Amino acid sequence: NYYYANFTSSLCTQILSGALSDMKMSVATLKHRLSSTHLEKLYFLCGDEPIQLMKCLDVIRNKAKEEGITERLVFHVSGLSDWESLSAEINSMSLFAEKRLIEVRMGSKKPDKLGISVLNQITLSDNFDDRFVIVLENNESSIKKTKWFKSLQSSGVFFESKMLDSSALSHWFVAAGKDLGVDFSQLALQLFCERVEGILL
Repeated sequence: NYYYANFTSSLCTQILSGALSDMKMSVATLKHRLSSTHLEKLYFLCGDEPIQLMKCLDVIRNKAKEEGITERLVFHVSGLSDWESLSAEINSMSLFAEKRLIEVRMGSKKPDKLGISVLNQITLSDNFDDRFVIVLENNESSIKKTKWFKSLQSSGVFFESKMLDSSALSHWFVAAGKDLGVDFSQLALQLFCERVEGILL
């Protein structure tokens, strides 16, 4: 039992750290990282599994509050006017020069020419007051090959969410249960994994 417990704990740690889930950064490692450092200028979150994206957003938002960042702006960019509004906001100064958390929700669409220009504006900006979180609900291989995607990936903290297989999903529930103070039985874990089919809803 002792060795089994240690093995399970080690495996769970690997899952959460991204070693077995093939993620650049996991929710757990992001939370651990932010517990001992300040927010970076840019966070790029992408993927097709929404719960992991939302948990990362929650971690970043909570850290922003801890650092006294009270102004949060959310931009849903899907057309020309949306990108123009975002560009104008980036170039403007916050009231009393307060730090801001600016969330850019791209949905699952690729940015147009103006959108790419605004994303470059974010990565090249020397504005150290604002913090940016860019969320793309897509991780198709063709998108990952684009210049703008690689630029975002290399310019900030990158997180990719993916549908979890049955093994990773089981360990996800174990970790989530620990956060809630709940220990799931093997039967409960099996039922959860069968019902959700890799989607953490």
